Amino acid sequence: MAMTFSGNVFRGVAAALSATAFAVVGCGSAGAEPGQDGHMYGSYAVSALQSDDSISVGAAWNFPDQASADDRAMSECGDGSCAVALRYVDACGAVAFRGERFAGGIGPTADDASRNAVNAVGPPWPQSMSADAMGSPAQVAGPHCIGQ
Repeated sequence: MAMTFSGNVFRGVAAALSATAFAVVGCGSAGAEPGQDGHMYGSYAVSALQSDDSISVGAAWNFPDQASADDRAMSECGDGSCAVALRYVDACGAVAFRGERFAGGIGPTADDASRNAVNAVGPPWPQSMSADAMGSPAQVAGPHCIGQ
């Protein structure tokens, strides 16, 4: 699955990236069974800004351990600059992008995970009462839920 969105993305806490598009690629483990600890894991990985002003997002869910989910998300992200941006256990996860930043969200349902990601990424900048300053809506990668 691949999606492209317009916007800017913030990579980590310290480095701002200016991006115009991102693609999401993901994979759930077919016939997944919980790991030895009885849990299933998910992960999102996000790349740095590419030369074409895009970033990649890899997603993995329904894995028996966190390391496997992280490895698959990194592989799906497909770029040497990718880093794990969100980890979740026995839940749903999503990553929202708005302005020059991104944030992950986790919840018991896909809607909750998306809403939590959008809330975590915050309002558009600048905050103003002006209609011109409303900014673009957040764009969500995912959500993906454990067990689905």
